[in-house]
Amino acid sequence: MAEFHLWDRTVLERFAAEASDRLREQREQITDTLAEQARLHAEIEVLRADLRAAMDAYRALVTRGEVSRQPSASP
Repeated sequence: MAEFHLWDRTVLERFAAEASDRLREQREQITDTLAEQARLHAEIEVLRADLRAAMDAYRALVTRGEVSRQPSASP
């Protein structure tokens, strides 16, 4: 830990300005990371809903006997 009481005013002001800049940059990075996580979470939820809907549609076809249970050669 630095011994701030030994520093003169100019050094303390420069240190405070640099620390403030670093904190602002870190805060911006955290904000960006959180925004990206929220975007990815929303995208995952859409994909989950699409998958559920596709599975439900497939189950309905299988129940009605419209889909063979044998795997096909083509996708």
